[in-house]
Amino acid sequence: MAPKEDKPVKIPYSQRPEWADIEPVPQADGEYVLVPIMYPADYKEAMDYFRAIVKAQEYSPRVLELTESIVRMNPAHYSVWQYRYQTLLRTNSSLEDELKLMDKIASQNLKNYQVWHHRRLLQLQIRDPFK
Repeated sequence: MAPKEDKPVKIPYSQRPEWADIEPVPQADGEYVLVPIMYPADYKEAMDYFRAIVKAQEYSPRVLELTESIVRMNPAHYSVWQYRYQTLLRTNSSLEDELKLMDKIASQNLKNYQVWHHRRLLQLQIRDPFK
């Protein structure tokens, strides 16, 4: 039997010094929630921080790290993909590196429209449709 690989320990955003300046924004479900969605704790926390950075209109490398974490948990989250794309452009990040990441994510999510749309936007910016 092969030895188990240890998964890296995820440190909650609330315990990371680089996120200490952000006040998470919880999801506003309203007073009367008929059927609440029980999100995993790490996804809920990441989304609370995502709402905070959107509210603050922050575009930075840490936003790229946060959005990558979220799309790995939920690759169909259109709003996160759109914000990630805007952050890539505003931070002058390498679109070629992002395309390599997209190849990995797309190969695991072959039928996910949001993943392929993001990849298409990258290719339009790079102007090489065969990459």
